[in-house]
Amino acid sequence: MIISGLHLRYETIISGLHLRYDMYTYIRLSSFARLKFSYMANLSEIKWIELPSFSDSRGVLTAIESEDSIPFPIKRVFYMYDVTENRGGHAHHETEQLAIAVAGAVKFRLTDTHKTETFLLDNPSRGLYLPPMLFLEEIIQVEPKSVCMVLASTHYDNERYIREYPDYQKLIAEQKK
Repeated sequence: MIISGLHLRYETIISGLHLRYDMYTYIRLSSFARLKFSYMANLSEIKWIELPSFSDSRGVLTAIESEDSIPFPIKRVFYMYDVTENRGGHAHHETEQLAIAVAGAVKFRLTDTHKTETFLLDNPSRGLYLPPMLFLEEIIQVEPKSVCMVLASTHYDNERYIREYPDYQKLIAEQKK
């Protein structure tokens, strides 16, 4: 049994099964079955994560280690550059992400239906942790030649996305019931 989501890093062994308990939107029971949990993220769960960086006469090296530097296993890495149109406009059912401006600066505007905040990513030695179920309204490239790298806790699957804000609002309202 694999449990996925927001890592609280509580682990136990029951009947020989190694389990990690986290506040997640689902439990993967097998590759074919999922049990949905009622989970609503809010903007207060977004946090800055300082990444281990080492500086000497040769320059700066920043290292990121899965489930050590960041609170989730890395399943996918992608990066954005030469952004000419909004790359946001979606939420993730279960994917956790860490966004890092490795060059230049970008802004992320996020909402949880109650509040909207904009975050400036402009330091390659810190990342913005994004839990699941927050709507990324907009990604704005602030400086030319900016590069934003994103580490994700899941592989790409279009079914894991909520692409329309009214659909997101509806899901959040249903979870409140």
